[in-house]
Amino acid sequence: MKINLARRQTNRQMGRTGTILFFSVFLLMGSVFTWVFLFRPILKVLDARNWSKTPCTIVSSELQSHSGDDGTTYSVHIVYRYTVNGREHQSDRYEFMGGSSGGHDGKQKVVNRYPPGKQTDCYVNPSDPDDAVLQRDFTPMMLLGLIPLIFVAVGAGGIAWTIKSSSFIKPAEGVPPWQARPDWAAGRIVSSTKAAMWVTWVFALIWNAISWPVLFPFFNAAKKEPLMYLVFLFPLAGLFLISLAVRQTQLWRRFGESIFEMTSLPGAIGGALTGTIRLTQYVSADDGFMLRLRCVRLDNSGGSDSRSGSVLWEDERFISIGASDAVPVGFYIPPDCQETGDLGTAGRILWRLDTDASLGGAKYSAQFEVPVFKVAQTARQIAAAQQLRAAGQSAIASYQRPPNSPIRVEPSARGGTEFYFSAARNPGAAIGLTLFFLVWTGGIVGMIHLKAPVFMPILFGLFDLPVLLIMLSLWFGVSRVEVDRDAVTVTKTVLGWKRVCVVPVADIAEITTTTGMTSGTTVYRDLKLIRRAGKTVTLASSIKNHREAGWLAAEMAYRANVTPVSTP
Repeated sequence: MKINLARRQTNRQMGRTGTILFFSVFLLMGSVFTWVFLFRPILKVLDARNWSKTPCTIVSSELQSHSGDDGTTYSVHIVYRYTVNGREHQSDRYEFMGGSSGGHDGKQKVVNRYPPGKQTDCYVNPSDPDDAVLQRDFTPMMLLGLIPLIFVAVGAGGIAWTIKSSSFIKPAEGVPPWQARPDWAAGRIVSSTKAAMWVTWVFALIWNAISWPVLFPFFNAAKKEPLMYLVFLFPLAGLFLISLAVRQTQLWRRFGESIFEMTSLPGAIGGALTGTIRLTQYVSADDGFMLRLRCVRLDNSGGSDSRSGSVLWEDERFISIGASDAVPVGFYIPPDCQETGDLGTAGRILWRLDTDASLGGAKYSAQFEVPVFKVAQTARQIAAAQQLRAAGQSAIASYQRPPNSPIRVEPSARGGTEFYFSAARNPGAAIGLTLFFLVWTGGIVGMIHLKAPVFMPILFGLFDLPVLLIMLSLWFGVSRVEVDRDAVTVTKTVLGWKRVCVVPVADIAEITTTTGMTSGTTVYRDLKLIRRAGKTVTLASSIKNHREAGWLAAEMAYRANVTPVSTP
């Protein structure tokens, strides 16, 4: 047993070391290419503002072709002579962005502008007469140097995430795992408000330090082409990150760090997580407190079965209290959930308790990483957990759907009940994804216009396609579920494309809700029909209101005479 534990510990360390090395390659290569293709040309452009304008004569001018695995690329090769202090010099540098790329016609026009024998001007470095250039302005081709920033972000983020995901401390032999961390052992967990504030500030400052210098050559460019205005996207994103950091700072300065005092230590699989969130001051929530408990899997391997950061289970509670500095917490945890723990090279499972509220016009939020394990329970603990479970089921049964809900429930033409899920039910998520799609697609169009290597727009386009499909589904996807005593009929339509699935009631094992897509901090629910053979049919997706999703599942099960399944 000890040998197996030691082997698992070694495998885990090797997996994390390999993951850090993998992301380090992204960081290193992204940094090198960012320097070569972005910052070095930009620094040259800025420095060349002070170079001497010098008459020169074109000696030769030709368009050179280069064949490779990605096809044929082209480069401008212009040789020119100039005289400095009575001494003749020669150079073949046309612009600071060297190398070859696609775009035969554009480069041919450059060659045609500089025929042999033409008298023109070049720009010479005063400190090195051999250092000269014909075109010293910022060019749209330099925008390709922004692409490696993606690899820098992936590499740096991946390393930070891997180190953070390694924070699970393995307890000594014979010590319960929830006593591995002092705050868990004491049952007093401090919120991550301060840590989140510092992380946001560090990332925002690094991003702004990288993105703002890109604007200097833009303003110094003699001719500004439309694509060059894309450089503003990066500093605008930096301003957004600064605003997030400011809001995090305001939250921390006003509310400090809350403490979650656990009464169930630890939270129990098949039992409950209970306790009290202690605030630093008496407050009165305008609309009460929203509590969310999530089981999250952080993947560590990067393999094909990766579910990095996926929410495996979630429940939420709404607490309405008067002026108070204490928020009661009580969640029933189903027995099929996974416990907190290290999965070796596969990653780790963690549980998070989130709370947010509107307090006097300010947005309060706090997050706690809590211990949840499979442990033996007393009869009293089991009874208390079942009371929480019954309260959750009662809340679903007594749920009153809002009158403005985009989901309609009405009698069908065939005597059953029709559940109609309209298009564009979640405009916030749809707008956010659309903006992302437009920016990403704009980048691909820019690559094509600038004649980037063919593999780059293809690679980015492969990611763009599923984003497009999800975006179309959010805007135009309609789901119609008709339930009667004989069958459940699901009709899905997207832009005229229709798909119908009929499932006999006798073939239905259960109707339940599962975790769906995540947009920001919002986790949506999907309605699932599980057949007796084990196959799953998605009835509807992206339901924002969790209680409404649970009510819909219970109502469908009731209408189909299927035993209701408890869903949070």
